[in-house]
Amino acid sequence: SPFGDADMLHRAHLLARVQDARLDEELEAAFRAGADDGAHLLGLARADLRPGSPADFLLVRGECLPQVVVDLPRRELVVRGGRIVARDGELVGG
Repeated sequence: SPFGDADMLHRAHLLARVQDARLDEELEAAFRAGADDGAHLLGLARADLRPGSPADFLLVRGECLPQVVVDLPRRELVVRGGRIVARDGELVGG
């Protein structure tokens, strides 16, 4: 797409850069903008990992959320609709 790859973590990183975020709270807010704020604006429930939830999540290595927003670590695992779609930074076939 000419608008990027739809990677919300990358968009959170870009938002933090544009806002010159430096404090942990500012970096966490940039993450929440991509993770929760859209659902909130649409009146949808906040996503979580409880039974019955959509099971859309990613797994990355990091000490804390602000560090993940700044460093953009490789996605160890990406799950969409309960199915693994990427592992170790590579798409899973099928």
